Amino acid sequence: MSIDTAIEEMIASALDDSDFVTGMTAEMYTDGEISDLRADMEGELGELQSRIEALEAKAAPAAEDEEEPRAVNQIDWVMEPNGMIAGYDSYNMLESYVRSCLDNPNQAPMVISMVLTTARNIINKKLEAES
Repeated sequence: MSIDTAIEEMIASALDDSDFVTGMTAEMYTDGEISDLRADMEGELGELQSRIEALEAKAAPAAEDEEEPRAVNQIDWVMEPNGMIAGYDSYNMLESYVRSCLDNPNQAPMVISMVLTTARNIINKKLEAES
């Protein structure tokens, strides 16, 4: 027996066990019986949809409770607020400090850009997860 034949027999057996109406056996039913079957199926689907909605309603409040509180400032998603480090009020002041810390001062704009772009990427991921 080939694998294909075994699979076909398993599918046919499962369909027979569940009284599933296949295309070949559907011809045996009258229009009225088919309408009855369709109405039964629509009723069962409606009941299933109601159950799904009820489960979603139960799960929704629990998911909201588990979320971390929204940061006051989005940069707080990237780093914890630190009262000891005030930062600079302008890009030029920051760049001046970074230049003084590097062996190659010409790399300061690139280092700052990489840090800011990384922060933007982290913030964008959080915003996308919220929507």
